[in-house]
Amino acid sequence: FSGAVDYLFKPINTTILKAKVSVFVDLYLQSEEIKRKNALLQEAIMKSKENEELKKALAARDEFLLMASHE
Repeated sequence: FSGAVDYLFKPINTTILKAKVSVFVDLYLQSEEIKRKNALLQEAIMKSKENEELKKALAARDEFLLMASHE
């Protein structure tokens, strides 16, 4: 971001200031929660891909052992 996203009038009204701060804190907390959930999702996707690769490797091993045992 660059530049101002909000402004205050003088004299400062404390009720408005508290409300604005509350909104920005909520936005920050929501942003952090989204980042945390995104990281968890990425981790789950990586584990899923690893599980798929492991299943393929096990299937190839089983196929090889089946062929080897028939010879």
